[in-house]
This record gives sequence, structure tokens and C-alpha cells, in this order.
Amino acid sequence: MNEQSQAKSPDTLRAMVAGTLANFQHPHPEA
Repeated sequence: MNEQSQAKSPDTLRAMVAGTLANFQHPHPEA
């Protein structure tokens, strides 16, 4: 199992998507 496999894990992808959605829901005022 390469480290890259962990990066493609569903949990990681979901975390990345969740973070992106969070930014759209409440973006930083400085942005």
C-alpha cells in the first residue's frame, strides 16, 4: 500500500470536499 493510496481514500476525499463546501458556506471576510 503506497502513501498515495491513502490520499485517494474516500475519507480523505470527503474531508477535502467538506472543507471546500465549508469555505463556500462561510468564506473568510478577508477573502
